[in-house]
Amino acid sequence: MEEVLPEVLRRVAQGVLLLHFAQVDLGFLRRACRELRQPWPHLRVVDTAVLLARLNRHQACLEPYAQPLPSSLGAARAALGLPPHLEHHALWDALATAELFLVLRERLGLRSLRQLF
Repeated sequence: MEEVLPEVLRRVAQGVLLLHFAQVDLGFLRRACRELRQPWPHLRVVDTAVLLARLNRHQACLEPYAQPLPSSLGAARAALGLPPHLEHHALWDALATAELFLVLRERLGLRSLRQLF
């Protein structure tokens, strides 16, 4: 971790970090920064779990008795018509989160970065 953390922090500080249940990954990164005495950068984070909750609120207004979408990555993807993915594998989870984000962005009508926060 000591070898890769500075590069990871440099890259994520340049843009927006896309995560599913961000508190888990951010907790891991914060702990690594603390242990390696690295400063914590200002990060802009888009959390697909938060976007799912937003979509659930929108749908509840339109269909008050509809079942909410599940919050887990695999179940949310299935409910939105996306194919299954290899779970708990960093690359596949990242790709699965990106695909989920694209569907959520479309369903919520989000067109700008500002609308994501």
